[in-house]
Amino acid sequence: MNSTQIECATVLFDVAPQVVRHFRAHIRSLNNPSFTIPQFRVLAYLNRNGVATLSDLAMNQGVSLPTMSKLVGSLVQRKLVGRDGHGTDRRKLRLQLTPEGARTLGSIRESTREFVAAKLTRLDDAELQNITHVMQVLQSVFEERDPLQPKP
Repeated sequence: MNSTQIECATVLFDVAPQVVRHFRAHIRSLNNPSFTIPQFRVLAYLNRNGVATLSDLAMNQGVSLPTMSKLVGSLVQRKLVGRDGHGTDRRKLRLQLTPEGARTLGSIRESTREFVAAKLTRLDDAELQNITHVMQVLQSVFEERDPLQPKP
């Protein structure tokens, strides 16, 4: 690795957690104090992947199956996540977003987008375009494969 790669990685490593902290603080501040960041992450995962098992979700979030079971149970109870039997293995449940879950996730995302856009108002158009370009490049680098998902 060259020094430019190391410098870029250092800045990314330092800045990314600060950005995520602002996202989390905003989501926690919404008028739904019983909604947690892990619940948001489950809804976002299901939105991205369509259907998942409890094991998929637990692996993705790095928690135990009992922990994920409790978290998903609360989402099912609130009708944000639906569950039904797995086609080939009756011991596994298939989990998916309900229409209410999709609306809740959409509402949180929209509110968070507005929150972030308000933070960016002090930047000029050239800076905003530069950030957008850089984020798209980073997305292409990091979206190749979720490191917590098993290899196919």
